[in-house]
Amino acid sequence: MIEVACNGTRVSTSVIVFVLLLLPSTRFSAGQDANGFDGIWNVTLICPTDKTTLGYTYHFAAQVKNGVLHGEHGTTNKPGWVALDGSIQADGTATLNAKGLTNIPIHAAYQVRTGTPYAYTVNAHFDKLRGNGERIELRACILSFIKR
Repeated sequence: MIEVACNGTRVSTSVIVFVLLLLPSTRFSAGQDANGFDGIWNVTLICPTDKTTLGYTYHFAAQVKNGVLHGEHGTTNKPGWVALDGSIQADGTATLNAKGLTNIPIHAAYQVRTGTPYAYTVNAHFDKLRGNGERIELRACILSFIKR
């Protein structure tokens, strides 16, 4: 056994280790840190008109649970549907994946027919009450998030 002097008192290392084990841990997993983002968020997705297509705006709710976001606009697997999924890291950064089915051709890139599947990535950042993101591929779209 090793003894350590602490303020003039000799304490064994086993006592020190025992006391340290009783202290609450300050380490958290990414999921635990991200719990501060848990709740319902209002999402606005804006894809403005550009040279190739007309713009559109979607408003929908997303839920964040254990740092994982999921939201949907429209009816699952029907034209005009989009799902948004991904994890929010403890520092607020997120890479979200969107997938959906096109609706009206004049609002879709290259005017593809109604019901054409698509997918894209969103780089986003959240704080405790707000967030924003940008679509990465193909056309410029922005997303805003407001916690309820």
